[in-house]
Amino acid sequence: MQESDESFVEEIQLQKVETFISLSDHTQPRVSLDQRAKAINWNFVMNEIENEFGENLKKYLVECGAKIDTIRDDKGFSLLHHAVLKGADGKVNQLIDIFNEQCDESALPAWLNARTAEDKFTPLHFASFKGNVKAIETLINHGADVHLTNGFGLNMLHVAA
Repeated sequence: MQESDESFVEEIQLQKVETFISLSDHTQPRVSLDQRAKAINWNFVMNEIENEFGENLKKYLVECGAKIDTIRDDKGFSLLHHAVLKGADGKVNQLIDIFNEQCDESALPAWLNARTAEDKFTPLHFASFKGNVKAIETLINHGADVHLTNGFGLNMLHVAA
């Protein structure tokens, strides 16, 4: 391997470590961008996302008047980003089901491919980073774009490496 190739590999590895550290630090979302969802109890929502088989999230979102596609925290993470990061495969499917009930089908690709504010990671990038094959399959089967790059210019395959 040439020196330039080695430095590129080292740079990518360093970016992965820095990203992992920032993801590990991102445990509690604080703000929603949707005006209707400002009253969301993020502790409850995160507990529901961690509870793979919990059925209360859909009811709670309806009561709050929040549409799933508009809920983002202060770093631009959607509920789908959080579910993938938590490794909650069943919750990924449940969130997609909630989306299909609340939103127009034509908006699904935009929601699946939503990017975080700073690093521009999609839920598929996070699933790849975590090595979560079930979430990767689910996201791709529903239309996630495998070619999108994050803020570092990396697609899901690069992130998985």
